[in-house]
Amino acid sequence: MLVISSCSEEQTAEYSEKPQLKVLFLGDDRGHEPSVRLRDVGRPMLDRGIHLYYTSDLNDINPENLAKFDVVLLYANYHEPHYPETSADVENALVGYVENGGGFVGLHSASGNFRDSERFIDMLGGEFESHGEGTFSTRIAEPEHEIMAGFEGFESWDEIYVHQNHNEENRTVLSYREDEPYTWIRNHGDGRVFYTAWGHDERTWQNPGFHDLMERGIRWAAGQDVQAKIAEREIGNPFEYTVLDVPFPPPHYKRLEYEEEVGPMDRGANNPRYYRKQLPVDAVTAKERMIVPPGFRVELFAAEPDIVNPISMNWDEQGRLWVIESIEYPYPRDFWPDGGGKDRILILEDTNGDGRADEFTVFADDLNIPTSLAFSNGGIIVHQAPETLFLKDTTGDGKADYREVLFEGWQQWDTHAGPNNMHYGLDNQIWGVLGYAGMDGTVGGEHHEFRMGVYRFKPDGSNLEFLRRTNNNTWGLGFNEQGEAFISTANGNPSTHFQFPRRLYDNLSGLDDSVTDRLTDTARIITLTNLFRQVDWVGAFTSAAGHALYTARTYPQEYWNRIAFVTDPTVQLVAELILEENGSGYRAEHPRNLIASDDEWFSPVQAEVGPDGHIWIADWYNYIIQHNAESDRQEPTPGNAYANPLRDREHGRIYRIVYEGADRAENLTLANASSEKLVSTLVHENMLWRKHAQRLLVERGEADVVPSLIQLVRDRSEDETDVNVGAIHALWTLHGLGELGQASGDAFDAAVEALQHPSASVRMNAVQVLPKAEESVTALLEYCLPDDENMKVRLKTLIAFADMPENNDAGGAIFYTLNKEENLEDRWIREAASLAAAVHNVGFLAAADEAGMLPDEAAVPENEGAEQTLEGIIALVLSEDPSAVEEIGRDVAMADDDAFDMILELGVVENVMRFDMEEIRVQAGQTIRIDFTNTDNMEHNMLIIKPGTLQEVGRLADQMITAPDGRERLYVPDSPDILAFTPLLDPGESYQLVFSVPDEPGEYPFVCTIPGHWRIMNGVMIVE
Repeated sequence: MLVISSCSEEQTAEYSEKPQLKVLFLGDDRGHEPSVRLRDVGRPMLDRGIHLYYTSDLNDINPENLAKFDVVLLYANYHEPHYPETSADVENALVGYVENGGGFVGLHSASGNFRDSERFIDMLGGEFESHGEGTFSTRIAEPEHEIMAGFEGFESWDEIYVHQNHNEENRTVLSYREDEPYTWIRNHGDGRVFYTAWGHDERTWQNPGFHDLMERGIRWAAGQDVQAKIAEREIGNPFEYTVLDVPFPPPHYKRLEYEEEVGPMDRGANNPRYYRKQLPVDAVTAKERMIVPPGFRVELFAAEPDIVNPISMNWDEQGRLWVIESIEYPYPRDFWPDGGGKDRILILEDTNGDGRADEFTVFADDLNIPTSLAFSNGGIIVHQAPETLFLKDTTGDGKADYREVLFEGWQQWDTHAGPNNMHYGLDNQIWGVLGYAGMDGTVGGEHHEFRMGVYRFKPDGSNLEFLRRTNNNTWGLGFNEQGEAFISTANGNPSTHFQFPRRLYDNLSGLDDSVTDRLTDTARIITLTNLFRQVDWVGAFTSAAGHALYTARTYPQEYWNRIAFVTDPTVQLVAELILEENGSGYRAEHPRNLIASDDEWFSPVQAEVGPDGHIWIADWYNYIIQHNAESDRQEPTPGNAYANPLRDREHGRIYRIVYEGADRAENLTLANASSEKLVSTLVHENMLWRKHAQRLLVERGEADVVPSLIQLVRDRSEDETDVNVGAIHALWTLHGLGELGQASGDAFDAAVEALQHPSASVRMNAVQVLPKAEESVTALLEYCLPDDENMKVRLKTLIAFADMPENNDAGGAIFYTLNKEENLEDRWIREAASLAAAVHNVGFLAAADEAGMLPDEAAVPENEGAEQTLEGIIALVLSEDPSAVEEIGRDVAMADDDAFDMILELGVVENVMRFDMEEIRVQAGQTIRIDFTNTDNMEHNMLIIKPGTLQEVGRLADQMITAPDGRERLYVPDSPDILAFTPLLDPGESYQLVFSVPDEPGEYPFVCTIPGHWRIMNGVMIVE
């Protein structure tokens, strides 16, 4: 066994965290953009020992959560029309918090919040009435007060507030604008309130005088002696800098400065260079710049030189951490003069129980950009494009001595767009996601060619299935406890949901497959500084990776099977995404982070639930994250990456985010476990252990455990989240053992009984494990699963019907399912029902005929959105097989197709983010049709705008990142300068834009207004 064990004294030294003031920053996603303003003050406050923990979730305003904070800071727009009525729970929690001794800081728009709440207005001391604008300073009224002593004031452009409904009781006005109270304090009950009207936008928020005022107000509201604390603390951070003339993206604030002074910053041009580069800090110091929720702490598990560039991690059935190191990323083997192969896989162990890895075993080396690993049959499966490998230690020395290529075909022309994020699914297959590099290979005798999406394969490599397309480069995959897959794509889409397999669309040629569902309203991020570097989707998720749901019970209950963790290394954070059921699918919100840092090297690339139930983070710790070019000073290399000498190959860390209220986890291992122990582990509170137990039972392949598994299936209990995890895993273990391969026997009977389980999560899994047999169709109909009270169960039933033998009764049930408005309005139930109707078409069309809805002519509906109506679906099913109605005694005629003329075709240059035409020439007054096809690997739209308006329309487009309805509005700004536009088109989609050319000759830009894209993705329509 090769063991490496060397830790520097600085890395192992214990330290006690400095006391920090914990401030809950309550914002929203409205006009004042508080998450953007956080970037202006996050570092200045952190430098002063004040942690701002941001949230836009009003559910966080509850007594239990507020008690964790020293101060609540409000800067938002919680008022009509979006929030016309203040929740009594929010009012009682917020006002009660202050009355019971809490601190409250209201900034600017805070006085316009909760306008229907007299208690809140009374607590704050006044209410917004109106405003003007201008550059001004205020008059200090109480220069000797502990807040104002030594405060010099400042001047800034801001909105000029006028207030009403003043509550002067226990109020001291600290400053005035002319005669208008502008900054004041109040004692309210046992608590303290600080308010200032300063703070409309970055002109004030970036002002050092405002930072000084904020600190003073926060400290006073927290009950501190302001003057004493200011005297004893130092303002500063640990970062040092160097100056290098090396091409790399400028920080966001430099980009904004350039665009304000010069204009759009084109990625392909020689952009102004930003020479100041932060130097790395040691892992202990790095922890001091991390902000996590109160009640959590950051622990270091491993760091350089023991590990470097950790790109992926996973835990085996012994609880040992396996880490993939890729110091060669982003360059493939043919880039390296020596042929590469310096990447490796390590096994990390904490042998003395102190929480730090102290034993490092090299399991495999001679690798190049391995991206993911999964455990299988005593070894590991590893993605290393172009191959998927199986590695195993057969001699017991801890090093892989057996290497087999399971299959190949993963393309490597772009090394940050290959296969990654493998997971063992409940269905006993290996799931993963893929970027736009794509797959072009043969697996199990079948040729596959696909890109950007989610796939699964059998552990022995004998079969591969492409399950669904995603809308751009894809790095994130995770599962909830029901076994549903969630995905993050890199750009602008941090949370998406897999519905059902793409292959089912073969049932109905008139219905096209679509990309996975988008769950978030906005893609904006919550980062602490403006020092981040992004090329597109600036200020939003542009390197979203991972989508691990919290599937343990160590964290508080609000996390259980509900909150997912998505990393974005370009902005130094791990985001919390709250998943809520929405019909047959989900919606997601990103109100806060699990962890964020202002260290420009902090690069979390993976966050997963560990064997102890805490979240573990792989920190790439690298100054350069961006894969693509930022200017033509950067030369492309093999792998479509860009050569940059600043790419670091010496650092890397693994952290744990520990919940301090948790009991110490048991030291569990399933190595050589008995069948009884494996079965009992199927009900473990941590899904990591449950999945290992299920996998080991399936690999063991013995039927002696079947009675025990059936007993688990028949357990009708539910936990606090309405899930029975033991029954779910038992069903899939029976499936993996082949016990559900036919519609008979005790296992089949148990699965049919589970269709009536009180837990919807069990019912939806029972539907999926049933064999594709007539008896299964009968059982689903007998227990009314198409009409189940839970819409997810209905969806899984319809998906099952689409894969089962034709049955007229099933066809009738599908029709009556679609005849209910809530089902027809649910996109995924509607599509699944349509695909199932094509299989059971005779019964479906007979039910339509009985309802008087069967048309006399079979024709594919041509009007957009026809497939969203029941009449349109009937027409689609009928046109797929017009002869089906013969069995019900009806004849229908065949309709002729209409022809369309092509006038102009427009596409996108793949991977370059440019239209394939820079110039279009048209005649004034013409009516033209532009057939726009998105031939790129991410979504785009196309707008035609008035001459000279590109900069302003682009500015408005960038602002839509934070708008909750930005995607709903297709990222098309509300501007009179826009003449025509297409919808958002996913890769491969097309749209025909009919457009009347203006009568006025000139140069009319056409542009993509995905936030950030407009700078480089534009052309000109010349009207002659």
